[in-house]
Amino acid sequence: MTFVTASNSHLRALALLRTHPWLAGASAQELDALAAHCQVIDFHQGQAIFSNGQQVDDILLIGSGVVNRVRLTDDGEEKVFSQAHQGNMVSLLALFTPNGRHLMEVRAATDGMGVLVEGEAMRSLCAGNSQVCYRMLEHASRLVAHQANQIDWLTSSSAEERVADYILQHAQWQTPQRLRLPLSRTQIAVKLGIRAETFSRILAKWRSKGYITHCKGNLRILDKEALSNLAPHPRNDGP
Repeated sequence: MTFVTASNSHLRALALLRTHPWLAGASAQELDALAAHCQVIDFHQGQAIFSNGQQVDDILLIGSGVVNRVRLTDDGEEKVFSQAHQGNMVSLLALFTPNGRHLMEVRAATDGMGVLVEGEAMRSLCAGNSQVCYRMLEHASRLVAHQANQIDWLTSSSAEERVADYILQHAQWQTPQRLRLPLSRTQIAVKLGIRAETFSRILAKWRSKGYITHCKGNLRILDKEALSNLAPHPRNDGP
């Protein structure tokens, strides 16, 4: 990571804090005080920003780029739990756990920039501002609902249904004619609770049936209706 010089850091941090909806209830004085406990960083693809089990001294507010929340399986496979994008606040809830440690590794998936917000300063803001605290509780409740939906889906669906659902979820934000999945096949398989061989076999089956094609790292959906029929009960998936 590259730390931005102190002369620019305060103003850039303050500008980013002002745009975050959870901090809309904070006064100008509170935001300025919080910015005084921030450090702007530039991160690069592949860099670890936080380690699993590390003490939560800071949280990350992403200004640009993407980071992965990662753990390793018992077999040493990398399990990507989720991705965080511009505007997301990473490791906020870990700040309030009893042991105050990061729940997983946070690693840069792309180049980007963000603001490291001192954990103790964020705790102080929450303790003194009920509006900010309420917005963060709202986020926590949505996250709990999201995780419940995830567990329900993984325990009641087939491998083919999960893969179809995953592809269709990402197709919402990209063109179906040129869909680039954000993770490797192995990472997607681990995330969906299936073997990499099973994932590849499903894609091969769909290619033979004319549902999809695959070229130069891009997946093209030819028959969206067929994939939708395989995942007939879309989840309310927004945390």
